[in-house]
Amino acid sequence: MFLGKLLLAAVRLTRVDELAAICSKLGRIPTKAEYMADMGVLTAASDTVYQYLNFDQVKDYTDMADTVKDSVPA
Repeated sequence: MFLGKLLLAAVRLTRVDELAAICSKLGRIPTKAEYMADMGVLTAASDTVYQYLNFDQVKDYTDMADTVKDSVPA
């Protein structure tokens, strides 16, 4: 249940960030048509745009994570 809520919150934050980026580009709040048009561009390029959110797949992060010692006692 908690994981589902966490994922939903992450999706909502992503949408807010996307809206903020579109507002920044336009210098104002977009109309629905402008938002949907820009979201189409983001969706088409999502593999490139969001690749760095997959930390478990980015070699620099996984290499660093492998060096971290677990300090929590068993």
